[in-house]
Amino acid sequence: MPACQSWLWKPWRWAMSDIGGVEEIQQEARKKIAEEKTAFEKKPDAPHTGWDFAGQMFPRIPFPWEVLPGGVADSLQQLGRACATSPAALPGAGFCLMGSIMGRTLAVSPKMGWDSPLNIWHMDIRPSGEGKTPPVHLMAGPIHEAQLKEEVRYRGGMEAYKGLKRKDREQTPPPTPPRGYFFSDLTLEGLRDDLINSPHGGIVGIHDEISAFLSGQNQYKPKGTDREAWLCLFDGKPTRIVRAGKTMYLHGARVSIFGGVQPKVFRTFFAGEEGLYLEDGTLYRFLAICESPTYYDLTPESWGDRDRGKWEAVLYRAMDWGDGKIFDCGGRIEKSTRMMFNSEAQTKFFGWRNEIYSFKDLLPPQLRGFLPKAVEYVL
Repeated sequence: MPACQSWLWKPWRWAMSDIGGVEEIQQEARKKIAEEKTAFEKKPDAPHTGWDFAGQMFPRIPFPWEVLPGGVADSLQQLGRACATSPAALPGAGFCLMGSIMGRTLAVSPKMGWDSPLNIWHMDIRPSGEGKTPPVHLMAGPIHEAQLKEEVRYRGGMEAYKGLKRKDREQTPPPTPPRGYFFSDLTLEGLRDDLINSPHGGIVGIHDEISAFLSGQNQYKPKGTDREAWLCLFDGKPTRIVRAGKTMYLHGARVSIFGGVQPKVFRTFFAGEEGLYLEDGTLYRFLAICESPTYYDLTPESWGDRDRGKWEAVLYRAMDWGDGKIFDCGGRIEKSTRMMFNSEAQTKFFGWRNEIYSFKDLLPPQLRGFLPKAVEYVL
């Protein structure tokens, strides 16, 4: 079997063991699941309203840092202290960065015929001035570094290419355009061009304000269908957009997105347009965290090399692993390697999924659409 189509279970376990603390993480996760199952079983004195029931089934809890490798958890919490802000949104940004690095290289498969792409959309809902932006840009340092290297390579290659004599230039292919690692402003047209140069379709949107992504979806056609195309891309499906005079076909994109949004702006988008962003499933695709304004002391603490290295080592290792897979596949990955569930994982996953779906009709209609996406995110 070619290396680019191999199964991944053992290699993935080995890679995770390099990070450290895998068994401890699994034990903590199992403990957390057991606690939640005990706490949220149906009781005779069930809540009287759908919202009360939702609050009982899905209570608001602090981020469970114990499910992350210890070094990563310590690093991100230290980053929050260094920036005098809450660290609660940082794991979500980290998941987006990792998803974009993996791209089509990896998919999670709970059973044959069900492949879940590593597309993650995350928003941090807090007022302006709460420090949403600085820490996530620091986390993205390795991504920025990789993008800079690509831009420098391309510029240098183009200068050398243009310096060739005409006869030599006609016989020499121009340098390949830079691979895209991240974007802060992207249209479907731009994504199509980036996909041509991407070996695995992975890219991450890093937004100071997530509203820029939402408002830009139908930038060239206010009543257009760009939003529907983005929803297909999130689900890992191909999409075909027909415009006057041209057609675009997008296949294999793995786009993760994260950014902050102010509560008022959030309400404007997701309560406006007669609730379209809710009804069409846009909101359901976002992992959102919402916190009240909180004061944090600014201290001499910093995110030094040691703490930064704990996080960046994970990103660099993932990038090296992904680049190795790309090399094995001749420079481009078309078929994802699957992380297959074993029988124990299937039993737990299907049991959890069926349990929350059995309560679906008791939830408010506005929340029911989150369940399918919650299942995908758990994968």
